[in-house]
Amino acid sequence: MPLRLEIQRRLTARSERVKSADLHPTEPWMVLSLYSGAVVVWNHETQAIVKSFELCDLPVRVTKFVARKHWIIAGADDMQIRVFNYNTLDKVCMFEAHCDYIRSVAVHPTQPFVLTSSDDMLIKLWDWDRKWTCCQVFEGHIQLCPIKAQCRRGRRRFYGFMCFLVLCRASDSRRWLCPLTPITSLSWLCSWVS
Repeated sequence: MPLRLEIQRRLTARSERVKSADLHPTEPWMVLSLYSGAVVVWNHETQAIVKSFELCDLPVRVTKFVARKHWIIAGADDMQIRVFNYNTLDKVCMFEAHCDYIRSVAVHPTQPFVLTSSDDMLIKLWDWDRKWTCCQVFEGHIQLCPIKAQCRRGRRRFYGFMCFLVLCRASDSRRWLCPLTPITSLSWLCSWVS
């Protein structure tokens, strides 16, 4: 039986090409990163722009909310990660994260960790409590690797879907581990998540 979803609300607006969208967990906001280099925060209930600003002259590929810090994290084609306070639009920090376009960002749901992936075929783990120190670099991917943070039943994981990467941290370990066996993403993710 096919999955049927009822559209309860539709957001329609003219814009530059949208490269990513992220929903705020408590506010009725959606942050959009645009090909033009702009970042827009929409209220999806009122369908109005809450905030809008130019990040850079190049495409902004990804934006994420970090609600507990009142931040927006953005990655762009200038290889920079930028962090802004979404209430004041003050820049928290900016640093060169990769040597190619940044494609994906994942924010850990409870820890001060951010993963970034790029066309340079690297995934990097950053710790904002340690002044955005790069804690670990994961190499060996043969293609672009979108990433996602997940937290279920007390287990904290970062997932890299196209490269079949799961990073897990044992409670007594300070390092993130990456299993080396190349298995399919479906069986691998199910075995770790269940």
